[in-house]
Amino acid sequence: MLHGTAVIMDPTTRHRIERLVVRCQEPAAATPAVRLRAERHLAGVDWQLPGLPPAAVLVLRRVSGPALSAERPWPSPDWRERVQRQMADLARRAAQPAQAAVSPAAPAILFSDEAELLACLTADVLAGRATGRWYWRAVWPALPARPAEALAHAWSSRPAALPAGLGMLSVWDAARAVALLDRRGVSQVVRALHGCFALPDAALRVQAEENPAPPEQPPAARAPWHRWFPEAAVAGLSPQAHYLLGLAAALRCAPTQARTPAFAAAAAEWLQSALAAERLWPGPPGALTAISPSGVPPPMPGASRATGRIPSQGPTAVVGSSYGVQEATDALGQTPAAFRDAAADRRPGRLASVGEHAGQALAEAARETTRGSLAAVHRPQATDDASPAADALLETPPPEAADPPALPDWPGRWTFTGLGGVLYLINLLLRLDLPDGWNDPALAEHVGGWALLEALAQALAQGCQPFEGRQPSLAEDPLWAALAALDGRPVGAAIGADLPQPVAFRLPATWLRRYGPAEPRWLAAAVADRLVVWDAADGQGGYVVADVPLGDRGLAEAAAAEAARYAAAGVAARWEVVAEPPALSPLDPGVAVLLGPGLAWLLQRLLGFLRCWLARALLCPPAELDVRLAELLAVEGRVLVSRTHVDLFLSMDRIDLGARRAGLDRNPGWAPNLGRIVSFHFV
Repeated sequence: MLHGTAVIMDPTTRHRIERLVVRCQEPAAATPAVRLRAERHLAGVDWQLPGLPPAAVLVLRRVSGPALSAERPWPSPDWRERVQRQMADLARRAAQPAQAAVSPAAPAILFSDEAELLACLTADVLAGRATGRWYWRAVWPALPARPAEALAHAWSSRPAALPAGLGMLSVWDAARAVALLDRRGVSQVVRALHGCFALPDAALRVQAEENPAPPEQPPAARAPWHRWFPEAAVAGLSPQAHYLLGLAAALRCAPTQARTPAFAAAAAEWLQSALAAERLWPGPPGALTAISPSGVPPPMPGASRATGRIPSQGPTAVVGSSYGVQEATDALGQTPAAFRDAAADRRPGRLASVGEHAGQALAEAARETTRGSLAAVHRPQATDDASPAADALLETPPPEAADPPALPDWPGRWTFTGLGGVLYLINLLLRLDLPDGWNDPALAEHVGGWALLEALAQALAQGCQPFEGRQPSLAEDPLWAALAALDGRPVGAAIGADLPQPVAFRLPATWLRRYGPAEPRWLAAAVADRLVVWDAADGQGGYVVADVPLGDRGLAEAAAAEAARYAAAGVAARWEVVAEPPALSPLDPGVAVLLGPGLAWLLQRLLGFLRCWLARALLCPPAELDVRLAELLAVEGRVLVSRTHVDLFLSMDRIDLGARRAGLDRNPGWAPNLGRIVSFHFV
């Protein structure tokens, strides 16, 4: 008999069997060979359940298989079908902690994505009931018992989903959870975020100085995440804990901007000023004192100097349709005395996550549920020994209207599109390292990854009118609304409206070395008071290499300076001055109106190189590129967007051999600039 305990299906670890029990009828038959045979049996089982969204996390407490024959090396089809049927039945009846109370005996638990997984764990830790939930030990076998260590371990193990997970909590609950972390815990989580999102390490280098230079007054500089996170909501937190919350909010709302050197420099400057101010004007003892230094953490606010632990904060009841107030424990695992005073105030509620959940996805696509957030019905009450810093965290949180506008929640939103191939262009952005790899950092600072994808797709599709007769039409396809929502931009708002008008345009030398001709031949001409340099590209139309102001230089002098600049970067080109430059292809008026002026100017010059790149990658003559792009982009499919994933489902017969040869339909996977795991599925 075969028993599998705690079968976990999630996008991070894929499928894992936490414990396997094989019972043999004859004790003498229990040999290592039996174990190896059982492993082969399990390897032959398809653990992926049809209809389960890729972002979902399904935890099965026990899966039992019928007896296996010792003579047969592989399970029969009937054996596999029986196990899969059992798993599918458990998945249909899986309890969803984000929707309702979960019985301790629940045989299966379902989370719509990893963000919901982290949010539910955080809520259970705050309520003191995480240790009583079997599924947390199944997902994290090494989960520490202490709340602070448990949060640090869980958060740092799934940093890609942490920004969205904290976003599901109220600002007040998120701050209360971060306040549990000690110095080591904050450092562990911050470093995990930096590594996962490939962030500059300016803030990590900030160290607590022995004698910081005293500023004349407390710093007035605003944190760079003030647009996405209300700083007033974290009064009483240390600067490092504040940085963790602010960084998570920025990565959730604007991952591209949060990865720029400018954001990192501003964050490091703010953190250094806040640390210096904390030492000059010490209020209540902060929860932390440094991000990276090692050592014994100081006491938490209001904590006993002997233990360094946070004091009891009273009862917390996480909302659930059958919860009311539960006998929750505080951060020390003790039952708070204040529970008896609050037990009379029992108000039902709901742990709501926005959108669709995967329980019904096994039988139907998705369903909408009530919008909301993981929130507590009863707020903790301040204790007598709480410090002012702790009091600040225990005050009534600001009203919902005070919170900054957040991105839509995406537990499972389907979009049916006729332009599924637009998502292939994600691989083009990754190949060219856009927007990070562009010469002007303003592009990444003002245009997010999803916005740039939409702008490029609109511009490249402007000539693809062979499929404009499809329903819905090119301009009305719902994919554009989905891309705008992913960018956090209202539908119809200009893309890149904040991008300032660029002064100069220069293709990155890395692009020209990797994708340009081996012996480039450039032409230079004057257009008004500007120098335009372009590559003739063997007579195939070419592309602009540089468009810069002439200033007080002559045409030949300016062209020689540009050629020398590129030669120093490893691109040696022959060049000559001509009287007339080729005319730039204007953007379609219907596309130009969708873009900010600065992005339209930039994209008009960039489009020639992108078209040359695609023509070469697709082995397509430039004259036939528009027809080829129509075939590539106009692919009917379904897009499933969650808080952590974007999944494109296409029919198997829509595989494009040219796109496959060019690597455009490969799974992009984790894309830090987009803040999502992007996958393509051919079914």
